[in-house]
Amino acid sequence: MPATVASNPDPGILPPSPTNSRLRCPGQANENSTLLKNERVGPEGKYVVSIRADFYNLLNRHYYNIDGCGGSHAAIDSANFGEITGVQDNPRQGQFAIRLDF
Repeated sequence: MPATVASNPDPGILPPSPTNSRLRCPGQANENSTLLKNERVGPEGKYVVSIRADFYNLLNRHYYNIDGCGGSHAAIDSANFGEITGVQDNPRQGQFAIRLDF
């Protein structure tokens, strides 16, 4: 494994760089989903009705803001490194649509 990805520091010592590492930070997941149904209606199936439902962040996951992870660049030796400063809130959203093609 390259030294730029991981290292083996002495016991009890954290390396001074990089200031944050994806290996130490929790991952994030976000599930999006779409349901679509097309149905022919009218005389001889002349018209098409489409019903669609889109959902974003379907499982409604929330994540902690942790100093030193993600966009935050707190140094490893700072007093508040690893401190939870809040919650990233990305609420579940959905939208529905009906379309008639004639």
